Amino acid sequence: MLENLKNFKNTKDNTVSQGKYLSTVFLMEIDHQEYLINIHNGVVVDVKTGPFVMPRWSFALRSTLEIMEEFWSERPKPGFHDLMALIKFKRMRVDGDVQLFMTHLFFIKALMESMRNKDLKS
Repeated sequence: MLENLKNFKNTKDNTVSQGKYLSTVFLMEIDHQEYLINIHNGVVVDVKTGPFVMPRWSFALRSTLEIMEEFWSERPKPGFHDLMALIKFKRMRVDGDVQLFMTHLFFIKALMESMRNKDLKS
């Protein structure tokens, strides 16, 4: 599902400037399916599908498939439209280095919202 994030293009000037300093691996867990997303200088270089044994990641985003499908819908309902809304209403959990997540929040939000693009969906 998330393998298509490799096609994400930094087209917005703000997104480019936010992401160019981000080099990390983070975990996205949807239900019990795990994805390791490797970003180098704001470019998604690899997306690996788990399960993994003791994976290394800086932070993790965890949610359910039902919630993420609503988030990735073309017009998500209120409370499902933004990563921070998902976190606020306890529909998503952030683990690990929350400071890194918050530092690059605009880039990560743009990356996750890019899955709303029909071309990136599986």
